[in-house]
Amino acid sequence: MKITWILMLNLLLLNLNAQEFSFSIYFRDAENFKDTVTIGFDDLATYGIDSDFGEENIINTPYKPGLDVRVGDIWSNRFDGQIGELQLKKQILGPDPFEDIISIDVKTRNFPVTAKWDKSLFQDEYFSTALLTSIPPGGWWDVGSPSDLFRIYFQETDSVTFTSNVYDIYPNDYSYIAPDQDTVSIFYFSFFIIDGVGNRNVVNKEELEIFPNPFQRKLCLRNKGGLKIGRMQLIDINGAVVLNSAFEPEIQTDRLHSGVYFLIIELDDGTRLHSKVMKF
Repeated sequence: MKITWILMLNLLLLNLNAQEFSFSIYFRDAENFKDTVTIGFDDLATYGIDSDFGEENIINTPYKPGLDVRVGDIWSNRFDGQIGELQLKKQILGPDPFEDIISIDVKTRNFPVTAKWDKSLFQDEYFSTALLTSIPPGGWWDVGSPSDLFRIYFQETDSVTFTSNVYDIYPNDYSYIAPDQDTVSIFYFSFFIIDGVGNRNVVNKEELEIFPNPFQRKLCLRNKGGLKIGRMQLIDINGAVVLNSAFEPEIQTDRLHSGVYFLIIELDDGTRLHSKVMKF
């Protein structure tokens, strides 16, 4: 029975319609050199190279003169000084992008650099945590960085100008030396960050149990921690609000299409808790 359930779930995941979201970040340095990278997520993507999404690994391609910006996995290798395995101009993440981090590698001798994006794409509630920062993962938010960027939420502004992230004392945390001997500053992007700040928290399973997940006809919520819950929202992956009501311990979901949804629980003190759920 358990094996049958797993097979059914895998078939569901394979047959869900693609639900892609992507956006571009446009960079310009102080000498007016420009570059662009694209980031997104899709149910059918992986964390590797997906040629179907136009991804190409350019880690062995020399950096171009002026400004060269790439996204990749260098953050996971920062402590031992490795460049990582992936560098791309476009990275579409897999089914769980809200727990992943992308490094944004900026190579230029002409700081400060200005980054711009379309703010209107991030106005849905589940994008409230999408951010760009100069602080390495694992240090959010109790350490500093050489750059003055700190952290910028994409929902709140459409541009930021920032200085380099080169730090001689801990060079592998904030930058690295490229094969052409130029220094590359590392910045970090994530769709979803647990940073302990007010309305940017995920659901603690010890306080609020959400089941079953995946769900079919109903979604149940058990308030195990005595949370003072005011309202709740259920948002589909395209940003449409499919439920907006006072707290209920049981949500009827017969009318919902199969796919990924974002459950937002608002407490009486204004804190918002986020959880990702799926209907099969």
